[in-house]
Amino acid sequence: MSSDVFKMAGNLRFFNNSHTINLSAVCVSNVSRNLFNNTNMTNLRNKCIEKIKINLQNQINEIFEKGSFDVFKK
Repeated sequence: MSSDVFKMAGNLRFFNNSHTINLSAVCVSNVSRNLFNNTNMTNLRNKCIEKIKINLQNQINEIFEKGSFDVFKK
């Protein structure tokens, strides 16, 4: 039996010549695999992508409400 850690990360960067806002999100899952029961990695990746998307969207909403994106206004 094998027990691995599956990790997936998403990074998003907003920038112009003078300002940068970096966001990142990570999905970590313990994966158990054996000869008779292999984990469906496609389903696991799809779940992680969705969780990362939601996390990044929440971060965008939070920093927008704080006014952090105002540095990009001209």
